[in-house]
Parts: sequence; structure tokens; C-alpha cells
Amino acid sequence: MSKHSPPIFALPCVIFTLLFPPLLKLSAQEAGIGSFNDLVGQVIINAPTPPPIPQPAPLTFTREGKPVVPEPSPPPPAFTIVPAVGLEYDYRFNQQRTGDRFETNINEAHALFALTVNSTLFLVEYAHIWTDASNDAHLTRSSDGNAVKAQVTQPIFTIAAKDKGPTTTLSLTLPFIFKADTLDEPNPAGRRTSDIDSYTLNPFFLAAASWPLQKEKEEPGRSLKLSLAPGYRLAVSDKDFTNVMQPSLHGWKGTFSLLPRVDWDVTQLVSIYGSVTWNHLTNFSLSNHSPPPDADSFALATGITIKPKILKETKERKDAQCRPLALLLSYQYDGFNRDFYQHSLTVRVFYTF
Repeated sequence: MSKHSPPIFALPCVIFTLLFPPLLKLSAQEAGIGSFNDLVGQVIINAPTPPPIPQPAPLTFTREGKPVVPEPSPPPPAFTIVPAVGLEYDYRFNQQRTGDRFETNINEAHALFALTVNSTLFLVEYAHIWTDASNDAHLTRSSDGNAVKAQVTQPIFTIAAKDKGPTTTLSLTLPFIFKADTLDEPNPAGRRTSDIDSYTLNPFFLAAASWPLQKEKEEPGRSLKLSLAPGYRLAVSDKDFTNVMQPSLHGWKGTFSLLPRVDWDVTQLVSIYGSVTWNHLTNFSLSNHSPPPDADSFALATGITIKPKILKETKERKDAQCRPLALLLSYQYDGFNRDFYQHSLTVRVFYTF
């Protein structure tokens, strides 16, 4: 049970909020942008299946002992397009450890469309974000905003598995996110509102090694995958006050991230993953000379993916079973820093046509 501060402490909290506005504190919550683990997970779940290694046909002979020349297999299609759609809901609870110590509830609703052209993945995503926050001094603030993300993922190389070895891949992803928020927050003279525009660029590499797990009589598709993703996030924010005469705020920060991750297909139906993210602040600048946040932070994440069998008619068979639907539930904890801790819960649905 939280202890409420006496009213005498309300004014210092309001003044602190005025002096150190939450321009870049909200961006630390990654509201509407997604954590680094979210970006990497989207690429992994939408990654195209590498083409199977062609196997030579067994040599057969006629009764006369002459070898039978096998018919040549049809060449693979030169141009393939695979669309996918998805819906996502995120809930985050953020508790500030310093300053005004706001408890913030963050809700996000996402819709996305992905298109895999040959081996290149294009993804467009829209998100609506709404937050409400309060603290022990009975101060409140809220925000409402929208975000649009566009990204492209390009494989650099793939080394196909030989014998029982892994399939190794390396890809580059370039995400760009624009977010616009309207923020209502406390002010010594009452309330003030502001418009915040933020621009985020977060390129990263994804190196993965995948070992097949299925047995001889089992449907192919199960694997154990180890991934490593280094990336750099550049975030630029502009905050303009709309109902008070105060100068606008401009800021930017750069963060290096490193994420090792393990994905394990327990069965054909269920897959689980676990990841650790290290974030290191490399650059920070804010026009009112606010102090930078903690330079280093860590996040732990885990999740489960369910891919049920669905009857889908194909050209080869009218009763073919496939797994185009993916249901994901994940949890992430950010708390290994001095500024805040945060719990994040994500529910995603993907369907690949």
C-alpha cells in the first residue's frame, strides 16, 4: 500500500515537473515505438523460410540395366510475394524512481501489414497510444498519440545447413518511426498542454543460427535458433507548448543496444523464447540542459508462440495442412537502472497468406 505525501510536498513536485519536463522520459518507456526486443522479434517471426537444399534424385536402372534419367524438376519461381497482416495490443506499467515519481499506465493498439518480396521484408505499422499517470502528491498527467512505423529487412547472406549443421543467416533491418503526442500535465499555474513530435531511426543487424529438431517421421519445421542483434537507436524530439507562453524544447539521444536471444520450438504447435537486452546511452542533449538518464540499462523478456494447424487449399492438395497463423504472448521487465522500472505485456496475432 503506497503512502500518500502530505499536501506541502505537492508544490515541489509540480516545480520539478516544470523544470524537468518528461520530453525524453516518455521515450524511455518506448511508448508507441516498441522496445529493441519487439523490433527484433517482429523480424524473427516474419522471416521467410530459407529454401530447401536440393537433393539429387536416387539413381535407378531399368530391367536391362540402363540408368533411368530423372525428369528435371521445375525451376523455382523467379518472383514471389508473401503478404501478412497482424494485430497487437501492449500494456506497460512504468514507475519512475526519481523526480515526480509518476506511475504511468500505457496502452497501445497496433495494426501492421508485411510483404515479403523474394527474400526482402517490407513492413508498415500504425499504433494508437494513450497513457494516464499519477503520483502520491495527487498530480496527474495524460497523453494521447499516434505512431507510424516503416521498415525494410534485407538478408545479406544465408549459409544452408549441411548434414546436421545449422543454417546461418545475417540480415539488416532499417526501421523508421514517427510519433505525435498531445500531453496534458501539471503546471504551477494550473494545467498545460503540449504537442510532442518524435522521430526514431533504429537500424540493426540480426545474425542467427538455426538447428533442425524434427525427427524422421515428424513434420519439418521445428528448430532451435540462437540470435544476436546489435543496433543503434537515434531519437529526436520536439515539444511545443500550446496553452502557456514557454519556449519549445528540443532534444535527441543515441542508444546502442545488444540483444542475444534463444528461440526453441518445443513442439510443432508451441515455441518459446528468451532474450536479454543491454542498452547503453551514447549521446544525450536537451535544450533546457536537463541531466541525462542512466547510461546503462538491462531488460529481460520471454514469450510463447502458438501456431495451430489450419486447413488451407493449395494447388498441390485440397486438404493440405499448414500453419499461417501465429499467436504470441510476451512479457518484458525493464528495471536494472536508477530511473524507472517497467512491466510490459504484449499480445500479437500474425497471419501469413
